[in-house]
Amino acid sequence: MNILVAPDIYIRNVADKRISAQNTFSDVMDVLLRTEYSVINLECSISSGEKRTPILKWGPSLLADESIVCLIKEIGFDCVTLANNHINDYGGDGVMNTINVLKMSNLNYVGAGKNLDESNTTLYKSFDDGKLAIINCCEHEFSIATDKTPGANPLSLIRQYYAIQNAKKEADYILLIVHGGNEDYPLPSPRMKEVCHFFVDAGVDAIIQHHQHITSGYEVYHDKPIFYGLGNFYCEGKQNEEKRDGLLVNLVFDKNSVSYNLIPYWQCPGSISFSLMNESDKTVFLQKIEGYNMIIKDDDRLRKEWESFSRSNKDNYFSFLSPYNSVLCKVLMKRHLLPKFLQSQRLMHAQNYIDCESHRDVLSYLLEEERRKIK
Repeated sequence: MNILVAPDIYIRNVADKRISAQNTFSDVMDVLLRTEYSVINLECSISSGEKRTPILKWGPSLLADESIVCLIKEIGFDCVTLANNHINDYGGDGVMNTINVLKMSNLNYVGAGKNLDESNTTLYKSFDDGKLAIINCCEHEFSIATDKTPGANPLSLIRQYYAIQNAKKEADYILLIVHGGNEDYPLPSPRMKEVCHFFVDAGVDAIIQHHQHITSGYEVYHDKPIFYGLGNFYCEGKQNEEKRDGLLVNLVFDKNSVSYNLIPYWQCPGSISFSLMNESDKTVFLQKIEGYNMIIKDDDRLRKEWESFSRSNKDNYFSFLSPYNSVLCKVLMKRHLLPKFLQSQRLMHAQNYIDCESHRDVLSYLLEEERRKIK
């Protein structure tokens, strides 16, 4: 069973960017021809021409027209994951329109639905060598489904545990795709590593993580591969020299074992092109990845790297805390002589840092570190 997984794709209007499957992505099309099934993360909501209003949130709202779905299919992908932090950017109607467009295009999808239960639906695919279950979930960032509203399947140890147990009864292999982590940070947090280990212990055969928009390392835990970040496939607005490299993962499930092949590539922001790395570039790239792998293997080094990353972002994470600390400012605020602090955008900023697991990890660590300085 030969499965390929790709990271995030977002292109607002394919025609405007003069992108075509054959001219831009011919390299990956050749790769897909040699795989039985391929999956990519659709990092946006789909518009069908209607004027849509974004939800109130912190961060950019991503909306693409239907041309991106046509492109995904023309490249040769079979399935899109929808559990990410942008699927609900344009509300429940946007989520359901995206799903309807995918259905009409005969593209499989997983990770979102009309309510919480439907978003948690596992995708099953049968092949000559067995049956594969795909589970897709994401961290909490304004996109999560509720009991009554559409959205993404939330990362939940409890819900995913039961989904895994049910999948073990129905399928021969289980692939878990998680959208989460800290953007622009090339390592998993200690919590994310622990969570992925738990999912393997629960019965998952392979785990792919994306969201950080840069490549990360991987490990093999109990003979099961865990990839902690693949970068971007092509994500408009995230194109710069530091984010040029990306990674496709080719998973081979065979006789209760899982092997993998790494396929690194360049995505070029200037010329809007996509090409597989040559052998020289691939060697350098894999050396970088191996450096990340060495850190991931060492819990102490991993923790120290993550703490250093957290401290480097201290100003950003403390920026939403109230600036009114002096006695005079507090008096003026109580008398409504200073502007209200938690206006809509600051409120969304605060909610994002508290709701999202990865942001909350960093904020909690920084607050604890500040508390320890108090004597």
